[in-house]
Amino acid sequence: MKPLRHGTLSKLALPSSRLLPSRPPRMPSLRGHLAPRRYMLLCGLAAGSNLLAPSPAAAYFRLNSPTDSPSPDNIFGKILRGEAPAEVLEDDDDELFSFRDKNPAAPIHYLVIPRRFVRDAAELTPHDDVLVRKMAEKARYLVRSSVADSFDESELVLGFHWPPWYSVPWLHLHAIYPYSKMKRRYKYTSLSFKSPEWVVNRLAEQRAGKHARGVWW
Repeated sequence: MKPLRHGTLSKLALPSSRLLPSRPPRMPSLRGHLAPRRYMLLCGLAAGSNLLAPSPAAAYFRLNSPTDSPSPDNIFGKILRGEAPAEVLEDDDDELFSFRDKNPAAPIHYLVIPRRFVRDAAELTPHDDVLVRKMAEKARYLVRSSVADSFDESELVLGFHWPPWYSVPWLHLHAIYPYSKMKRRYKYTSLSFKSPEWVVNRLAEQRAGKHARGVWW
C-alpha cells in the first residue's frame, strides 16, 4: 500500500454535514399498534428488566408509556368533578376522595385519591408522608366500616401501583378485601405494588438524599 502524500487528506471527498443527522432518530411509538394490555406488559418488561439502574429501554418506555404527560382531565379527574359515573363512598373530606373500583379484584375494592393532582407515588415529596398516612387510614376505615365486626387485618391489602405499572395517572391507593378471595393477584405483587409503609420509608430516604423525586427505579 502506497503512503499518502502530504495534502492528500485535504483532497478526500468528505460527506456533507447535511447528510449527517443533527440528532438521533426518534424511536417510533408503539402506542396504538398494540392492544392496551400487551402494551402495558411490554412497558413493564422493558422497565422492570433493570430496576436498580436506568437503561435506554427503561427510559424509552417510561417516556412513551400511557403514564407520560398525564392530564387532570383523565377518568379520575372526571369522577372527582362529577363528570363520570362512579359509586362514591365519601365526599365530605376536603383532602381525599374515595369510590369503588369499577373492576374489583375482590368483593371489596375501594380507591382513595387526593383531591389535588399528583401523577403517582414516585412524584411525592418527603412532606407528603402525611398524605400517604391519611390515605391509608381512610382506606382502612372504609373497609372496616363495610365489614364491621368481621374485619380481619390480615385480609386487608393496601397499596399503590408503582410506575410504570398503572393505567390511570392520578395517585390512588387500592384497598382490597379480603385477600383470600382476591382475583388477578399478578397485578398486586411486590414488584409493582407498594404498601403505604414502603412509600413512607422511601420518602424518608428521599429526604436523606438517597432518592430523587420522580425517579421510580
